[in-house]
Amino acid sequence: MRVHVAWVAAAVAGIIVLVLVSLFIEDPTQRTLLALFALVPVLYVTSRLSQTYQKELAQERRRFSKLRTVTDDFIMSVRNLNRLKVLAQEGKAPADTQGMIEQVVHRMRETVDRIVEVAGKEDAPESSEGGTDWSR
Repeated sequence: MRVHVAWVAAAVAGIIVLVLVSLFIEDPTQRTLLALFALVPVLYVTSRLSQTYQKELAQERRRFSKLRTVTDDFIMSVRNLNRLKVLAQEGKAPADTQGMIEQVVHRMRETVDRIVEVAGKEDAPESSEGGTDWSR
């Protein structure tokens, strides 16, 4: 994360002013007003840094989107298997529940094979002017 030198200087100056105000100004009204005035640059720097950090997070690239997609497929199969087993336990299952369970288990095994294939492989960057949006 890049931090602009002027932001840091404004924050440091604000903190120095706060310290000086607390040491040398005895009137509570003046102390309060000067302290509020000194806090403005500190708050400004804090807000700018948080905006910069949020932008960087939003632009973070997902490098393994194929693995994510295949893993999502596996999780969906786990959910389907669980639903079928719960329905079977409650006695509300369709007639061919065992066959459906076997199909889901077969799909899960195929998905595991696909996970092994795509694991560790980064997505190829697409050539475009603004870069690729990997955050999907």
